Amino acid sequence: MTSQPPHAIPPRRRAPSIVGPLIIIVLGALLLLQNLGIVEWSVWSWIWQYWPVALILLGVEILLGRSSLGSAVGTVLVVVLVGLVIGAFILAGNWGANGVAAWWPAAGPIVTEPVSRPRAGVASASYRVHNGAGRIVMGSLPAGDPQLYAGTVSHRGSLVQEVTGDSHATVDLRVRGPIPLFGGEDGAGSWQLDLAPDVPADLQVRNGAGESVLDLRNLAIRDFRLQSGAGATRLTLPAMGLERGEIQGGVGELRVAVPAGTAVRFEVQHGVGAVEAAPDRYQRTATGWETREAATAADRAVVTIRTGVGTVWLE
Repeated sequence: MTSQPPHAIPPRRRAPSIVGPLIIIVLGALLLLQNLGIVEWSVWSWIWQYWPVALILLGVEILLGRSSLGSAVGTVLVVVLVGLVIGAFILAGNWGANGVAAWWPAAGPIVTEPVSRPRAGVASASYRVHNGAGRIVMGSLPAGDPQLYAGTVSHRGSLVQEVTGDSHATVDLRVRGPIPLFGGEDGAGSWQLDLAPDVPADLQVRNGAGESVLDLRNLAIRDFRLQSGAGATRLTLPAMGLERGEIQGGVGELRVAVPAGTAVRFEVQHGVGAVEAAPDRYQRTATGWETREAATAADRAVVTIRTGVGTVWLE
């Protein structure tokens, strides 16, 4: 009698993850609605507060296993959470400042405070501006203005304004409040800030979520760092004196304008989305793009761009 080999039991295949694709679908739907003009970019300042929900859903899926039951439960949870968010918007019926739903339980009303510092004795400066969520608009003061910087900040929470140093001033501006990640320290706000145009400076700007509009063309910025978690960013580079820069963006459209005659090389690393460069201003390089002046210029600025999701425009 010939013995028959035992039948091999095929390994059980695990069901694919459902949470990751659903998150991508939601993000894609929001980006589509923004491109169609149905929702504003400022909605990210509200959504940014709830990114830990993704961790919760992933944890539930791992706990239940990637079985059909686990996938079904994960799907139901996502649908319920999205339904609650949409229902909250409908019940709210209106929006507060910066696209945040008016019913959001923020601590205290929005207040507007002036910020400024006399320029007397300052030969150079380092600026650090940190905002949890909201809109930042930055430009230059008129020539001959006696202030090193001046502007207004609308916010919840408390405004921190620290200036140290004499000939070289280190300026630290930030908002402490109840809105950001896990109830941290950075509150939501709306900034209008202008800097002295002829003071050589380094600049760091961090905006967790919201629109950033930075016009640096008339400023003597040598080095800048811009970090944006989610939201549209519009940046105009300095016309002269820039040595290096770095732009880090999570989700959102990025537009970078270079003044005519300025030599800049862009090293670009982007995830999902296209990079569009004006053909009459830029030429392709091995690592990105550069202005046509940069090919023959003895000195040129190098700007690194790292983005996650969204279109990058070089203008």
